[in-house]
Amino acid sequence: MLSFLLNFGNKITEEKVKSISVYHILHYIWLVEIYYLVINALYQCAVHSLGKIELTQVIPIVIIKFNNEVMNLLQEWNPFILTIGAGLFVSAFFVSMSKHIFFIKNSGIIFYHADAGFHFSKWLIMIALTYFVYDWTGKFLPLVIFLLLLLTLSLEKFGTFLKTKYGITLDKD
Repeated sequence: MLSFLLNFGNKITEEKVKSISVYHILHYIWLVEIYYLVINALYQCAVHSLGKIELTQVIPIVIIKFNNEVMNLLQEWNPFILTIGAGLFVSAFFVSMSKHIFFIKNSGIIFYHADAGFHFSKWLIMIALTYFVYDWTGKFLPLVIFLLLLLTLSLEKFGTFLKTKYGITLDKD
């Protein structure tokens, strides 16, 4: 029975991974990053509240060391990720113009995907900025996320107010 469940789980995972679009990979990376950083922020709160002695009894020291290595890697690679994101954004202007060149514009792949750099750059920059926010706020990252939610809801409510009261829309369309 356990073998069946493991094989079934592997099959579902394999199918799910195969169905992921290249455009969504960075979404998943950002999602994993935000979860990881929130867990670290909560860990920092626990360390601050309980002290390291009690936590090392619950969390093995190997895990704490591994976490420190991962956090160091994120810190080390973050400027590079931001640079690549900014470079892709600038490059996307020129590459997206190439889809209008007479001998390229009939190529469906290039025409439909030439501006992918805008999409990828947005998510790379978001990944980098998320770590910068974590580095700046530390254990207060969950509070920052909550405040961003409140800001978003307030802006949506303000947009609805402007639309109903004055007929003004803040939408792009």
